[in-house]
Amino acid sequence: MVHFEENVKNYCDFDSTKILGDIFGRVVGESRYKGLLDELSFPEFEAKLDYLSSVDYWVQNPRLIEWLKQASRRERIFTRYGLLSRIRGGWGYKACESNTIECENKIIKEDIDDMTPVPDVIRKVEARVHSQIIIAASSFVQDDPVQLRDQSEFVGLEGWKRLPTELKVNKFNGIGLENTDEIAGFKMAPTTFPSELAPNMTEQQRREMMNQSKKIEVFSSASPGVFLVSSTPKAFFVHTKDEKVTCQCNYQEKHQHICLHILAVDNKYPNLKVVQKLEDRVKQLSSAQVHAIMTSKDSGAKTSRRRAPPETRNRKRKIVEIIDAELSATNTPPKVLSRFGTSSQISTVAPISAYNSIRQLENLPHPARIAQQPPHPPTVIALRNYKQAFNIENDQLWFNGHSFHLKLSSKVANAFNRKCAHCRLSIKKQTHPFVFTHLERFEYVIQTTNEVKVGFGERIVCAQYACFVTRYPYADPNCIISEIDDSNTSDILQSIYAP
Repeated sequence: MVHFEENVKNYCDFDSTKILGDIFGRVVGESRYKGLLDELSFPEFEAKLDYLSSVDYWVQNPRLIEWLKQASRRERIFTRYGLLSRIRGGWGYKACESNTIECENKIIKEDIDDMTPVPDVIRKVEARVHSQIIIAASSFVQDDPVQLRDQSEFVGLEGWKRLPTELKVNKFNGIGLENTDEIAGFKMAPTTFPSELAPNMTEQQRREMMNQSKKIEVFSSASPGVFLVSSTPKAFFVHTKDEKVTCQCNYQEKHQHICLHILAVDNKYPNLKVVQKLEDRVKQLSSAQVHAIMTSKDSGAKTSRRRAPPETRNRKRKIVEIIDAELSATNTPPKVLSRFGTSSQISTVAPISAYNSIRQLENLPHPARIAQQPPHPPTVIALRNYKQAFNIENDQLWFNGHSFHLKLSSKVANAFNRKCAHCRLSIKKQTHPFVFTHLERFEYVIQTTNEVKVGFGERIVCAQYACFVTRYPYADPNCIISEIDDSNTSDILQSIYAP
């Protein structure tokens, strides 16, 4: 998404800030105003893009409009960066990025060139895979750098030691880890430091301090045991040569036993056992000294010099509503917004613009024209039950009692020159090996007269939950007639109807 943003900037000659806001959305206070990439369907995406291309400050950027005119590029942008893809990837309304994948590639390619022997490459990749397995398995005893989605499965280090081998293997299998006996052992990376070094800090505060220390650069100096730690606003020297570890930041004046800079040195040079030295020194303190440290309000954290009221702090903004400045009907409802982990308020009514009032019609009647056929009894029953359950009188144009056929896309007439009736994305052999077909009515436009007509034909729909169930909410497995093998049929139906 970062590279796409750079491309947009390069093609903008005027008002790039406004255009970026139109494409990526903008946050004002506690509200997020939807952008082009926040549309949930490809027809809405195309309609909004066409509308934006007619706005005055967009017209002043003909290079950008020409770049976004290509149909295949529009599909690629929506598929890669659209809200649906970001939701599937766990990003929600946030911008997606591929830093994790790029970092993995960089790590694997390090010290590998065209002349590197294949066995060496295999050993390096194998070692990397093993390290990832160790990280995944460690989620049962620590929550950094990864954590279990189901926290009820968390065991903890002491509990893990008491678990029988069979139960450990079952837990590994539960998260997809097999053949773990090939790895020498699981090494637990430190996620915090001993509480004795910061008595008045919570475990969460110590973990955050540890994570922050991992981002600080440490440089060795000409003097043995002396390190320069680069931090903001200035750098400090840490002395570790003697048993008494010291830092120039004078953390002792704040009744602390450890500071960020010492932690950074310990992370980079664990063999020096800097934290162990500090822990041994604390154990030698008298009970009176320990009591003074425990009861001091400054223990374990630096005092704040801030004197302004707490309400004036720069708090992390929390989005409480998603607003479509073009159409009030598409403002995010409270139930949907809560799924993204944020509170919600009543959506604000926004003005309706021109592009939303245009009906979504077929410019060309893509469906293959087929004569009427008798209805499918299970589908007729499913549709009747659906209407009765939700008191629906005027249903959609494409609702009827005809069966749904699951087919190989290569067996459907002219499939790879057609688009999905719901998401309007092109059907491609690589991404759509299977599709649903359905006989239904559809609207299309006579281009010479702009007359809207209703036709009847075989429509094609992606074999995915997002398209099939959204378009045909009344359909159940009994409504589907499969023309493919049983294994693929079972997988597709399970992905659509799995509880």
